[in-house]
Amino acid sequence: MYFIYFIYDDTPLKIAAENNNIEIINLLLSIEGINIVHHCFYQCTNLKKISIPSFVSEIECNSFDGCSSLEKIIFEVPSSLSSIGCNAFNQCSSLKNITIPYDAKSIGSNAFNNCSSLTEVLMPSSMILIDNNAFSKCTSLKQISIPSSVTSIGECAFKDCSSLSQ
Repeated sequence: MYFIYFIYDDTPLKIAAENNNIEIINLLLSIEGINIVHHCFYQCTNLKKISIPSFVSEIECNSFDGCSSLEKIIFEVPSSLSSIGCNAFNQCSSLKNITIPYDAKSIGSNAFNNCSSLTEVLMPSSMILIDNNAFSKCTSLKQISIPSSVTSIGECAFKDCSSLSQ
């Protein structure tokens, strides 16, 4: 198996994301072994939708940080995702809801920080860790289901979630 890493600026994946070219993004993400690494889509403000391939096991830190137009994240089924890294979706201010895949176990610090349009989060029964500030400043967050499997919720995980009711 070969691994392909796209890191930082001026990679085909980053350029396609900046131009919201979903066809090229999907083509590149269809290559088995590709990883969504640190800063892969960092500040791609034109990216509106992303489909995460089933073979992706981790969304690394800052992968989608600052993707302010990102509205929809689709995880292909069955998903191999086990963790969402720190700041992974930080400041994705257009994201409205997220259903975290079945086998995911951890959400890193600031992973969904300042996702101001986020209203609902569904977590799997496999979830163990919700790290510090994971959902802080999600001012529209109304509902989140925290399964009984969660053994650790970090400091300020839901700080300034002023709309949270349950």
